[in-house]
Amino acid sequence: MFSLTVFFSLILLSEQCCFPSEWEADQLVTTATKSAGKTVPTVSKAMLKLSWDTPLRRYASSGTYIANGGYTGNFRSLADYISNVLYEVVDGKCNVTRIIKSFSNVTCTPANAQKSSPVYLGLNQLQITQYTYQQYGMTVYANYATGCVPVSYSSYGSSANKEYVRITRILAAAQEI
Repeated sequence: MFSLTVFFSLILLSEQCCFPSEWEADQLVTTATKSAGKTVPTVSKAMLKLSWDTPLRRYASSGTYIANGGYTGNFRSLADYISNVLYEVVDGKCNVTRIIKSFSNVTCTPANAQKSSPVYLGLNQLQITQYTYQQYGMTVYANYATGCVPVSYSSYGSSANKEYVRITRILAAAQEI
């Protein structure tokens, strides 16, 4: 009986969660970065509208940001995973870069993500499931509603002599745009 229980637990732990094929969200992203030897982190915030289209393998975002010291600006981006190109316009300046991550790495949790038991939030009892995994040197906590609709992300870790903390809150999400 013990080996049967372990077998079913492995299936639960290896289940992936993939975004709906088309969705939009309003997001608030807060990022703190602390360089080696520094005591005060650099903090930035962004409020953005995100549009996701899996059949076309692309997503777009636009919004405003507040950088350390109170500097504010605007941005727009389009990530095209068919051409593997990211187009960004930040404060009126255009930048084009190659995308090196695969589309599946940004649409689904990794196959080895640990899945928690669901919890229920709010008066309407929204069911939330958390996935925890390691990605690009960061520990990620990703929370999804039923149907793998993103609710929030938190990540932390260090890389290149910097420590990072990033929190993304989905303020409103809609499927099938």
